Amino acid sequence: MKRAIKNSSGGSMKNLFFTKRPPDSVFQVSSSKKILELSLFILIFFCHLSCTRSVKETSFTSEEKRRYEELFVDLMFYETGIYTLFGEKPITVSLLENSDKKEDPLYIDRSKNTQYILIKSWDLWLEKLKNLPMQNYLFVKKEIKDMPGIYNAFFVNIPATIRVLKEHYPLFKEELGLDFDPETIVYDLQKESSEFWDKAFQIESHISKGLLHGFGKENALKFASLAPDEMDGQLSNILLPYEEISTKNFNLPFFRYFKSPDPILEKYRKDRLKIQEFYQGKDLFDGTLEKLLEK
Repeated sequence: MKRAIKNSSGGSMKNLFFTKRPPDSVFQVSSSKKILELSLFILIFFCHLSCTRSVKETSFTSEEKRRYEELFVDLMFYETGIYTLFGEKPITVSLLENSDKKEDPLYIDRSKNTQYILIKSWDLWLEKLKNLPMQNYLFVKKEIKDMPGIYNAFFVNIPATIRVLKEHYPLFKEELGLDFDPETIVYDLQKESSEFWDKAFQIESHISKGLLHGFGKENALKFASLAPDEMDGQLSNILLPYEEISTKNFNLPFFRYFKSPDPILEKYRKDRLKIQEFYQGKDLFDGTLEKLLEK
């Protein structure tokens, strides 16, 4: 026994280490594990760096919050874009005027009620959007043809717009005379010129505009059938004075309906209650931004 131990601890000891060496595959697994761990560390580091930078880039100064809160009051609560934000109204369109003076509007007068010039706030907001992770909405500003300095400002709920384009595809195709893909055409609104959207918002495109503004199929068809001087139906809303608008008191979408009770109007009334509840205890700017950034 002693001899066996001696022989094992003698010249053959080197062979003992080699025979006990793990197979190459073990070292390969260990090496791969270290590489994976290092890769994950690098990925986490850069994700953290990117997220930190993103938060920094999308933070808002006190001045910006005041400016954009005023913009939200105008677009969401006065122009009824809040129903687009919450999903039932596909598109809201607001009129903007390129004027350096709030006291000199040619076509609109609500700028007199604001601290900031609305069109400037829109331009700054459009620039700010480049750093915001917004997925479900579009903000677009387009000059109206033959009306220099006057713009349509579009606020678009992408999923809701795609739904209405799919659901009423035959009506859009018949009125506009165009084939289109609802999944992609919504993004063409961002182009300087789009045949589909140029036609959809023509004065005479009553059905398309009624559907896109969320007034319902029956109301859109009935309104399109009226003679220019015919005043059938009832108005959904009496617009509140600008200075009375708040998260507790804001307009319903403004349209003409033709039967009572009207299901579209009743739906908006219920939505208004839900929206009022959403904003309870919330800052107007923070609550609106939270909703805009939902995924």
